[in-house]
Amino acid sequence: MEKQSERRILPFRAILRSADSLAGLSRSRLVFDDEEATEQDNVAVDASVEGLQGARRISGARQGMRQRNKGINRGQGNPGLDSRNSTPIIPRSNTQQSSSLRHSSIRNIQHPVSNYNGSKIPTVQHQQRRVQQHRYSQVVRNAQKAAVMPSSTGPSTSNFANRVVSTVHRWVKKNSSGIAVCSIALLLFLHLFSLVSGAAAIASQVLASYMASSYTAEDAALVECDLFYSYWEAELEEYLRMIEIEFPGFSAYHYDLEAIGHDRFELFAYLNVRYQIFDLGMVQDDLRLLFEAQYCLELKEMPNHTLSVNLFVTPLSELIPDRLDEEQLERYALLTASMGARQVYGSPLPAPWGGQISSYYGYRWHPINGGISLHRGLDIAAPIGIEITAVHDGKAVFVQTEDSGDFGMYVVIEDASGLRSIYAHCSRIVVVQDQEVKMGEIIAEVGNTGLSTGPHLHLELLWQGEYLNPLLYIHGY
Repeated sequence: MEKQSERRILPFRAILRSADSLAGLSRSRLVFDDEEATEQDNVAVDASVEGLQGARRISGARQGMRQRNKGINRGQGNPGLDSRNSTPIIPRSNTQQSSSLRHSSIRNIQHPVSNYNGSKIPTVQHQQRRVQQHRYSQVVRNAQKAAVMPSSTGPSTSNFANRVVSTVHRWVKKNSSGIAVCSIALLLFLHLFSLVSGAAAIASQVLASYMASSYTAEDAALVECDLFYSYWEAELEEYLRMIEIEFPGFSAYHYDLEAIGHDRFELFAYLNVRYQIFDLGMVQDDLRLLFEAQYCLELKEMPNHTLSVNLFVTPLSELIPDRLDEEQLERYALLTASMGARQVYGSPLPAPWGGQISSYYGYRWHPINGGISLHRGLDIAAPIGIEITAVHDGKAVFVQTEDSGDFGMYVVIEDASGLRSIYAHCSRIVVVQDQEVKMGEIIAEVGNTGLSTGPHLHLELLWQGEYLNPLLYIHGY
């Protein structure tokens, strides 16, 4: 069994093979390719080259022998040589043939060499092996030179990386305690940062929600527009009261009147959504058109010389949506529900009391004196004896315990900033002069004292002497 050759391991993964896949043995030049050959291919190449050189040498020896010995037949015992040509004829071996076929062809060529005792043939073979070994050595040296070449210009990447890793490892080992402290501090910082970021996100959402549900216009502008709207309503009521004077001579007057009034929060929300920042001059024409759409007065002469007076009132909630787009409608609904988010003070009566309001802040037809007058407070109807609570902290700066004047029995609460609240028409005062009170604390009871048409609470709110609309600032509506 033929001994397998030792495998060659080159610096780069290349194979050694004959040019043109050994198709022409007249050219024995060797080339390199980038594919990896099996050990059998290397052995076959060595044997082919060695057999080629031996065959050529045998051909020269046989020509000399034929001249010296005429008795030897041409070509006998040498199937690998042509008697007419000294060029050896070697069967072309396909690259796909097995190594055993290649070795078989080579052995057929080399076998006749053993029939000769010429002393030069072994020498030639030895020289060929030395040439082959020299070529292999040259290839190995070139490969090693190519592999070492990058190191002549600088350190290799792997060596540099190893040194960096080693340096870092020594530094970490030397400063392990400091690194632990820094790591803990970093973790704490990241944790605090996440908490702060979360809190900031929540605060931003809360602020955005507050801004979306809060009025953008100044309170003074809102109150001024509402005063004008309420004045037109007061004029309409006055006109209805003067119908029989304006249209005399009828034997009878038939009245069918719906209640005059508007929802303040719907009007405030509409103006904020439609105009955002405004004053009365900007919106007065729009308010007038809205008023004329809300109220429709019809006068009709009926049989029997009767005048029919009909007042049809359309709520603002049915008129406003046609004046806004979809995005404005969404914010309008939000503002209507939040009531502008201005309510920072407490409720004077058990909530809710919105449906018990008998007179709003604004112009009205005075129920006792007659004529149009400005009502500077909020009247909330309630049974006598219902407890009244302070809407803010402060001191009872004035207490009227006797039924006298327009307000009857009343109490005034004022704080250090100048906020003052007045609670009138009471039936009983609970607090005393200069008593400190807290928001929500009971201070009086509902009554019908003073200039009053029925039991109710008259509440006024002032800031440094200026009247405010209590509806904008107190809870319980």
